Amino acid sequence: MKTLEEQICEMIVTKLELEDVDPNAIDYETPLFSAYDEDGSGLELDSVDSLELVVAMRETFGIVVGEANMSIFKNINSLSNFVREKQAALN
Repeated sequence: MKTLEEQICEMIVTKLELEDVDPNAIDYETPLFSAYDEDGSGLELDSVDSLELVVAMRETFGIVVGEANMSIFKNINSLSNFVREKQAALN
């Protein structure tokens, strides 16, 4: 069974059609967006990608991400922590 982090990596690569990115090679601390990327090592996603990821989070995990929660897109770990918190709140 895949970890939540692995599921999120696959969701990002699939939803954003990142054909040159191996979901298994994404470091969970790697910045997803350039706003969080100080050394250019991240995925360098943009604002359009963030909208697609909001939709993907709803489709994949049944979680609504509001504007106040956009900081969760910092990296895979921040996304997985958010999903776990929301899923725990639903149970």
